Amino acid sequence: IAYPDLHLGATGFTGKEVCRYLRDEGQDMRWAIAGRSESKLTALIEELRLSEDIATFIASADDHCSLLATFSQGTLLLNCTGPYRFLGEPVVKACIESRTHYMDICGEPQFMENMFLKYHAVAAEAGVLVLHACAFDSVPADLGVLFCMRKFKELHEDTHEVYSIESYLSIHSGPSGIAAHYTTFECAVHGMADVNSLRRIRREINEKYDPPTLNTPEPRLRRKNGIEFDERFDKYVMPFMGADASVVKSSFRSLSLETGVRKFPHYAAYAVVGDWGNMLTTAIVGGVVTSLAPYSFGRSVLLQYPEIFTYGIFSHDGPSREQLEETSFTMDFFVTGRGGDSDNESTRSDKIMRVAVSGPEPGYVATPRIFITLARVLLKEYGKELSGGCSMPRGGVFTPSTAYYFSPNVYDSLAAAGIKFEVCSHAT
Repeated sequence: IAYPDLHLGATGFTGKEVCRYLRDEGQDMRWAIAGRSESKLTALIEELRLSEDIATFIASADDHCSLLATFSQGTLLLNCTGPYRFLGEPVVKACIESRTHYMDICGEPQFMENMFLKYHAVAAEAGVLVLHACAFDSVPADLGVLFCMRKFKELHEDTHEVYSIESYLSIHSGPSGIAAHYTTFECAVHGMADVNSLRRIRREINEKYDPPTLNTPEPRLRRKNGIEFDERFDKYVMPFMGADASVVKSSFRSLSLETGVRKFPHYAAYAVVGDWGNMLTTAIVGGVVTSLAPYSFGRSVLLQYPEIFTYGIFSHDGPSREQLEETSFTMDFFVTGRGGDSDNESTRSDKIMRVAVSGPEPGYVATPRIFITLARVLLKEYGKELSGGCSMPRGGVFTPSTAYYFSPNVYDSLAAAGIKFEVCSHAT
C-alpha cells in the first residue's frame, strides 16, 4: 500500500497536534505515522482515538535503512522531528534516495541553508521536492511578502516597483497567558549559538550556485536595530528574532534562479512587544539568552532551566488547551512602492498599502493547518500545468513562496483553513 502522506515525529508535541488536525480535518487524505518508539505510536493512537486501521512505521534518524524502508511507502513525508540541525539531514537524504517528497516545519536558518547547499542539485536531478519552513515559520511572512508584491501591482497599475515591505507580528493571548514547548526554545538557543556558520554556508552557496546578483530599489529601508515605539500600533516593536527574514531572503535567491526575476524589495521583520512592561521583560529575556547561547556552559544552563530564563513561557509541558484556544496572531505588512512614469520625476509618487495575515495560535494550531494545507496543494498540483502554463518546480530544495509561486489556489486553501491574507488599506 502506498500512503500519500507519511508523518514522521508524530509523537512529539507539535507532531501530535498535526495528527490531531489530520484526525479532524484530514478525512480526504490517506496517511500513516512513523516514529522511533512503537509503544509511543500505540499510545498516540489511543490518546487521540485515531482509527485502528492507521498504519505505523518504526523509523529513526540514526538508522538509514529504517528511513529508506519507511519512506519508500509514501509519496510525501511530513517531518516534525526537531531540532532539525541534529535530526534533519538523514531524513532529507533518505527522502531524496527513496524519491519521496519532503516537507518540514523547520524554523532553523542554518539547517535550511545547509540543505540547499548540499542537496539542491541532487534533489533537482532526482525530481524530489524538499520544502522547508512550511508552518508558522515562515509561511505568513514568506507567502505574505509574495502576496503583498502581487496585490500592490494589481491595485496600482502605474506602479513600476515595490521598494520596501515590513512585517510586524502581534501575538494576542487570553486570560491563561501564552506558552510554548521546550523544543522551540532548544532550536532557538542552538541557532543563536551558530550564527557564524550561517554566514559561511551562504558564502559557499554563492560559490557553488553563483546566483544572480539581486537588485534592490532605492531608497533603502531604514531598519530598526533595537526596541522602538511605533505610533501605528501605539506599542513598542523590535526586530523579530525568528527565521522570517532569512527565509524571505532565501526565497528571493531561489526565485531569481528559477524565474529569472532579479529585482526584489527590501524586507524587514519585526515583533510587536506591547507596553513598557512587556518591552522591559522582552529586553531582559532576549539579552540574557543571546549572551549565554554562544557558550557551551551557557546553553547547558538555558536548556536545563527554560522556564526560569523565559518567565515560564517555555517548558517541557508546552501550552495548555486553554492557552491554545485563547491565542491568535496577526502579521501586519506595510508595503511602499513608487508609481508614475519612471522617467518623469514630476509624475512619480510613493504609494503605501497595508496587508494583514491572521490566524489562530501560531505554533501549535496554525502550524498544523498550514502544514497540511500546503501538503494537500502539493499532492494535488505537483506535475500539473498551473498559472500561465507554468508549474511547481520538479525538484530541489525550496522555501514556500518559490515552490508555490505559480499555484493559483494556495491562498484560498489557506483561507479555508483559517489563515487569511487580506488587503486592509491602500493609498491611490
